[in-house]
Order: sequence, then structure tokens, then C-alpha cells
Amino acid sequence: MPPLKPPAPANKVAALPLWPPRSGALAQRSAAASKEIKALITDSMTKVEDGARLVHQSGETLTEIVAAVKKVADLIAEISAASQEQAQGIEQVNNAVTQMDSVTQSNAAQTEQISSTAQSLSAQAEELSALVAKFKLAEGAVSGRPSAVGPDPTGKVVPLKSKTRSKSEKPQTVAAATGTDAAYGTFEEF
Repeated sequence: MPPLKPPAPANKVAALPLWPPRSGALAQRSAAASKEIKALITDSMTKVEDGARLVHQSGETLTEIVAAVKKVADLIAEISAASQEQAQGIEQVNNAVTQMDSVTQSNAAQTEQISSTAQSLSAQAEELSALVAKFKLAEGAVSGRPSAVGPDPTGKVVPLKSKTRSKSEKPQTVAAATGTDAAYGTFEEF
């Protein structure tokens, strides 16, 4: 079977629809709608241009924000480096204080040693003073010369005076002192 074809119109003019009587109002509404559409398109284009300008401004603002964030990051890095330097400085100060403490303790120990040595010397000086107090200079043995005069260059030995003994006692050996009577005087035990 052959395919079916739609019937061809007999008169082409008859195929056109006739406008109803209200077609003028419809044309006016269509014209008003097209004006409204044109106004809406114009408004949309204005808004799109404004939006594009705002996007461009936002891009510039974001670029400035990125630059500001980079500056803040650089400042934080500088602060971190300064903090590390301060930590090293504080560590050096701590080491210096520790060394000063060690030196202070050493000085305190040395002061204690010096104090004990001074006390020992003081006790020895008192003991020596007590021993020297047991001796007397013979009368007339002191001359006007200072005591710092050296020994007689002749090397004469001056014997010490001894106590008077009874005839039954044996003479004891007496130690001799070097020097002169005038410079050192004659010592006498009592």
C-alpha cells in the first residue's frame, strides 16, 4: 500500500483565518507587552552591567584583601622571628645569671675561708701576744733608735740575762739572740 498523504487545500485563501472583531485590542495588548518586555530587557541589561561593575569592584577588593593578608602573614613571621631572638636573649641572660650565681657562691665560700683564716690568725696573734708578754726588756736596753734597724753587721751574739740562781743550781744553757743590745735590747725571762 502506498503511504497516505494529507489532502491538499482547494483554495489557499480559504486557509487563512479571519480576524475576529476584537483583534485590535489584542494587537494593542501585544504592543504594550512588547514595550514592557523591551523595558524589562533594558532594565536587566542595566542590572547586569551594574552587577559586572560590582563583580569587578569585588575582584579588586579581594585582591586588596589578599595583599593585606600577605602583609599580616609577613608581620606574623617577623613577630615569630623576633620572639625567637627574644627567647635566645632570655636564655643568654639566664645563663649569665646562673654564672653570676655560681661566682657569688664561690665568692661566699672564699669569704668563709678568709673569715676562718682571719679568725685563726687572730687567735695566733693573741697567742703570740701572750707569749711575747712573758718577756721583758732589760732597763736601759731601749735606745732612741727605731726598732726597724737591722742587726749589727759584726754579727755579735747578745746573750739573754738569766734569773739569779742559788749556788746549788747548775747553770742552764741559755739561748743566744743575734743583734746588738742597742737595736733589740736584752730579753729577760720571768
